Amino acid sequence: MTGVARFCVILVDHPDASVRELMHQAIKRASDDWWHEFSDAWIVKSSHSPAWWRERLEVLFGFSGQLFIMELPTDVSDRDYSGILRETSASTNWFQDVYREKQITGDPWGHPAITTATEDDELPF
Repeated sequence: MTGVARFCVILVDHPDASVRELMHQAIKRASDDWWHEFSDAWIVKSSHSPAWWRERLEVLFGFSGQLFIMELPTDVSDRDYSGILRETSASTNWFQDVYREKQITGDPWGHPAITTATEDDELPF
């Protein structure tokens, strides 16, 4: 890919399995890197705008589904995230190495930006 690296989040509402797979293959081919831990959500790194992604992906929908694409901050210092993911070593590495470009990990107080959770964890409330 050429051009400025951009990050976009791509969300789709209840696609059938064939549409989800077509989207995944299209996203893999058209992006420099991608994160896809939730079945109907992707974060992509590419030089493409949200409108470019919409124009390419909307043709895959054979139903009246919903597609939402939003560009994430370009400046690495504005890229913040937090979450709880299961078995997250690959996810944590992707966010730290690709999205945050290895510049900042965790938050200023030393908490991890993404933590792992198990079914045995007690609820904080």
